Amino acid sequence: MEPELFLVKNQFGTAPLDDESAELYRGFEYGSIFHVDHWKDRKIWNHRRLFLLAQIVTNNNLKWSDPYHFIKTMQLDVGSVTVERKLSGEVVQTPKSLKFKSMGEVEFKKLFSDCVNLMLANLNMLLPGMHPEDFKQQVQRILDLC
Repeated sequence: MEPELFLVKNQFGTAPLDDESAELYRGFEYGSIFHVDHWKDRKIWNHRRLFLLAQIVTNNNLKWSDPYHFIKTMQLDVGSVTVERKLSGEVVQTPKSLKFKSMGEVEFKKLFSDCVNLMLANLNMLLPGMHPEDFKQQVQRILDLC
C-alpha cells in the first residue's frame, strides 16, 4: 500500500498532519506540485483506531502478522465487501476500500463497531487466554487515545 500524505490547513498554509506525513513531506523537493483530494466526513483518528484494534491481535497472535490483512479478514467476516462476478459466473467478494474517499464516517464507524463485536465473539481463537473484560479495556484505551 502506498503511503498517503495528510496535510492540515493552519494559519500559515498547510502542514503535515502526523509524523508519517511529515517524513513523506520532507522527501519532496521545493517546487513539487501536488494533486489534492479533500473530504469532510472522515476523521483520520477513527482510521487509526481500526489499525490499533487490529494490532491487539497481530501483536499477540502469530497467525496474523500484518494489521492491514487482518482488517481485510474481518471485513470479509462482517460483510464489508464488494460483490463482483467473474466471466465464469463465479461470485467473488472483496473487502471494501478503506480509503477516505471510498468510505464515509458513518460506514467506517459501523465497520469499527462490527469488528470489535467480531473480535469479542471470537476472542478465544484470536487471543487465547485474554478475558473479555481485558479486551474491552484495551478497546476503551484505543477510543480514549485517538
